[in-house]
Amino acid sequence: YGVYNRSQQQLTYASAGHPPAILISGDRPSIEVQKLKTPGMPVGMFPEAMYLDESCQIQDLSSLYIFSDGVYEILQPDGTVWGLDPFINLLSENNGTDDSLDEILNFVKHLNSGEIFDDDFSLLKVAF
Repeated sequence: YGVYNRSQQQLTYASAGHPPAILISGDRPSIEVQKLKTPGMPVGMFPEAMYLDESCQIQDLSSLYIFSDGVYEILQPDGTVWGLDPFINLLSENNGTDDSLDEILNFVKHLNSGEIFDDDFSLLKVAF
């Protein structure tokens, strides 16, 4: 989950077995990329599971990306999986453009060799 305090420009977040959210701040060439993740099992897996939250400051003009693993777990023709790190690089390269989500979707569709993905595809961008 995530809760944003606008007056303090602070985001409090927790993870529950999903990929880390990616926070991108700053302008080129000094872009800062943060993986926002806390320890946590998937919700409902263990009834007694405890979840920790953390907080971070949000700079003006930052972007927060929240996504499912189907966005980056793309099987390549050579049998390898594309992966999270190349996806984060794609986010940072396209951050700051008005149509960044369309560009990312088009790139991943091309990488996937088609319109139909093997897994769910969820991608959300929050612009601050």
